[in-house]
Amino acid sequence: MKFYFIRHWRTKFNLTGQMVKNYDDVDIVSDYPDDWQEKVGKFVPDTNYILSSPVKRCKQTCKLLFNKEPLGCLSEFGEFDCSGIGKLKFWEMTKEEFEKLVPLTSKDMETRAHQIFNVLVEYLGNENVKDVIVISHGMLIRYLYHYLNGNPNITPFQVINSEGFYFANCDLMVYDTETKQIEIHRYKEPTKHGKKK
Repeated sequence: MKFYFIRHWRTKFNLTGQMVKNYDDVDIVSDYPDDWQEKVGKFVPDTNYILSSPVKRCKQTCKLLFNKEPLGCLSEFGEFDCSGIGKLKFWEMTKEEFEKLVPLTSKDMETRAHQIFNVLVEYLGNENVKDVIVISHGMLIRYLYHYLNGNPNITPFQVINSEGFYFANCDLMVYDTETKQIEIHRYKEPTKHGKKK
């Protein structure tokens, strides 16, 4: 079985790095990502097995990229809760400032990863499905990359700041459950945020 993890298309807040209140209700920008099919979409199979975070921007991305509604919207694919940082820019925060505002731990993220793969294998394994697309969030997919590469103890602060792995809007991560191989297909080069001095 192969899982195709796609980060949702961008919102105006992706460009500013803010975790604003009611972010789950924010729309994606309406323009289709130029050249996405040529750069990334060609690696994605044609399947009706598309699962999504229940958040609006992920469901809208499914419609935008595949002209389909997700087969299912599961809370396990939702973003980690970092809303405590509010309108602050996460890349300007120290580790101590972030951890004071966001009560998320490496163990919490690891538990979520276990839940995700249990759901995928149990729910879809019974139906002999070979390919599953999952539309989710940047921080969650970045953590899954580290988890699958044997680094489950990476901290939330490191994950949100893309230490060791960057995953931009509409990028694709493919995980083959048989070979344990990971492929990354980039839509665009990442925009780098400046760190606090």
